[in-house]
Amino acid sequence: RAGGGLAFSPVAEWFREPAVLESASKLEPVWLNEVGLILPALQPLSRDHASQSFSVGWRRRRLFEALSRAVVAAPQPLLLLLDDAQWCDPETLDWLHYLLRHEPSAGLLVLLTVRSEEQADNPTLAELLLELRGQGVMEEVNVGALDLPATSRLACQILGSELGEAESDWLFEASEGHPLFVVEVARAGLRSGWQEERAAFEGGQLPPKAQAVISARLSQLTPPARELAALAATVGRAFSSMVLAEAGELGEEMLVLALDELWRRRIIREHGYDEYDFSHDRIREVAYAELGPAPRRLLHRRVAEALERLQEGGMEVASSQIAQHFERSGQIARAVHFYERGAQAARRVSASGEAIRLLRHALSLLIRLPTSPERDRMELALQYALSAPLNAALGYASPELEASLQRLGTLGERLGQGSAVVASLVGQWAVNFVRGHSSKALESSSLAVERAAREPQLLPESHFALGGALFSLARFDEAVDSLELSRTGEMANSSRSLVLGADLAVFRDSYAAHCLWHLGRSDEMIATLLLATARAEELGDPYNIALANAYGALARQFLGDVTEAVLHADTATDLCERYGYAYYGQWGTIIRGWAKVMEGDAELGLAAVERGLAELRSVGAAARLPYYLSLQAQALMALGRLDEADEVLEHALDLSSCHQESWWDAELYRLQGELRRRTEDAGGAEPLFRRSLEVARQQGSKALALRTS
Repeated sequence: RAGGGLAFSPVAEWFREPAVLESASKLEPVWLNEVGLILPALQPLSRDHASQSFSVGWRRRRLFEALSRAVVAAPQPLLLLLDDAQWCDPETLDWLHYLLRHEPSAGLLVLLTVRSEEQADNPTLAELLLELRGQGVMEEVNVGALDLPATSRLACQILGSELGEAESDWLFEASEGHPLFVVEVARAGLRSGWQEERAAFEGGQLPPKAQAVISARLSQLTPPARELAALAATVGRAFSSMVLAEAGELGEEMLVLALDELWRRRIIREHGYDEYDFSHDRIREVAYAELGPAPRRLLHRRVAEALERLQEGGMEVASSQIAQHFERSGQIARAVHFYERGAQAARRVSASGEAIRLLRHALSLLIRLPTSPERDRMELALQYALSAPLNAALGYASPELEASLQRLGTLGERLGQGSAVVASLVGQWAVNFVRGHSSKALESSSLAVERAAREPQLLPESHFALGGALFSLARFDEAVDSLELSRTGEMANSSRSLVLGADLAVFRDSYAAHCLWHLGRSDEMIATLLLATARAEELGDPYNIALANAYGALARQFLGDVTEAVLHADTATDLCERYGYAYYGQWGTIIRGWAKVMEGDAELGLAAVERGLAELRSVGAAARLPYYLSLQAQALMALGRLDEADEVLEHALDLSSCHQESWWDAELYRLQGELRRRTEDAGGAEPLFRRSLEVARQQGSKALALRTS
């Protein structure tokens, strides 16, 4: 191995090998005395001889000749290995050059390993390699990163045993196939056990040797290049020269030179136009770790402000990336602002989980700010933004959604922002409705209408919520009137999103279609459904499209239209599965099950209905359960399991009474009558049919009255 600058240190190591040592010991005294300069143990030197300098020309030639004679006299073929030749002393390299010319026909192979990124630091080595290339006596092999199988084989050689598949995959991912990291991590894993080493490595703790090698590489950089490496490490593994120029203090020419130095030394790699990353993430980690806390905060602020300027200048920069840099610089308020913007961007691509993560983190940062109205306003904005993705990902009945909506109302009251209070009440209407608390839903929506009298621009969503509450209570005429009132208002015809993420027009028309069907206005119902679906498609938002199609699937089931019901159900289910929506997909599953029953496959249909019901219960959704249970009962009836069907219908009526959700009661009584007709208790059918007709007429449901007549 190269001796770090000590003259002839590698040569002394070679001459200690038995084969070379023996041939050297047989040299004539005149040559043996010269070898003794390198290896005194072989031939003790006189005081005069030892004091002579290597640099004297004739002495240097005699020494080179003596060393060459010993090597050529050794048994052939002979391999001389010089590892890390970039650190080799000039004297050894000069002698190698002499040796290779001394006896070209000798059975001698010199193998050098060189880190090409550090080759330029050793002019003697660069000169030697240039000369050998010109002579055509050198073959160069560039060794890149190892692939997964090679990484595993190298680690197995270090460990002396086979690696499991999980360990191999992790080692390859952590080391990226760089042999030094593979060797050092494998050695550390052998000593400490893989679990401990994995935790340390993922926590940014490198094996000492790997850490030292990287630090040494960074220490060899010029000051501008080290400064640029630190700045790039602060940006992240990937970066651009545009960001470095905007955030740094190097002039254009100095920046280019420093960037080129980092590239030549393979600290960084280029990817396309003005795109770079660190050649290994551990290099970035070491460069970043060598920064002190104060410089680190300063650089993060500079990077954040640079990215902010570039974003405003039209460059696409992730707001969450800016937020992270502001957070690490200690600029908490600015970080919160950009986390909120990042969540908005995530919502635009229906990434609800990412939006929730960013907003939760932003809320956790607010604790670090002093209590003030400004902090309350910041939290209010975050709670408002959090409601929609929480609803999409966790469902209307989520306790976290309820807590967020209640906090929104509390902050609205405290800050005197009536719009936030009304939005909170509209959101709480939906939570109560989906949980099956119809009376609480009516209370929340009625209060929203009352409070919106002082906030007229919010009357549309308030009347919509009231219409939804009235529908579940089977007050269809009043529900339609409230839904029609939600069309009025200054912004009723423009795009406006409810606190829960649904577009007002899409949600309103979807709800209205169900009311219109009950009132016997089927043509209007279909037209309204088409409006809702067209509006959702126009918006291009998957959540609203899923919502419109879920309501459309139910409406088509009311009509007995199997084909259209399945089309709507499949669309809703597919979108919910693709984007992780927690609620409307179950509607589609249940309607698909009903369709299977209608198509003659009652067994498969029943399984689908029951699966959808179980999934709704798992997210705490109890709304429309009497209706869904009626579809389950129909599947059981088709299978001849009449006693079970009767139990399901009784349970559905109990839920209707408990939840005060009576809009499907007439159909439940009618189905009970159908059951009685098919049993020995046929005489009990007529009272149930009369009860069904009576309920339908009391509620004003012409559609259900016609079914019974």
